[in-house]
Amino acid sequence: LGFRSALRAFAGASNDLSEIVDKTNDLFLLDTADSGYFVTAWIGLYDADTCMLHYCSQGHPPALFLRDGKIKELSTDGLAFGVAPFLKTEVSQIKLEPDD
Repeated sequence: LGFRSALRAFAGASNDLSEIVDKTNDLFLLDTADSGYFVTAWIGLYDADTCMLHYCSQGHPPALFLRDGKIKELSTDGLAFGVAPFLKTEVSQIKLEPDD
């Protein structure tokens, strides 16, 4: 089972980004234990009903967000997938506006 497939499968079963990320890492660790392989990712989950973007960064550079001509970095502190079990995945959120 590939990393991307696992992420998509868990995202299809839950709207909780922390749960999606944690379960993906748990499964990925089964395939990568002591191999030295890892994956960095910035992951966003958008709720169109509330215009909220929930996001986390797992060892990946931040996403760049533009609002009113100003750039903001969207990032969280997180380990790359496959490095170790995640104790608590940090998820942040931002409400998106029409011109973002």
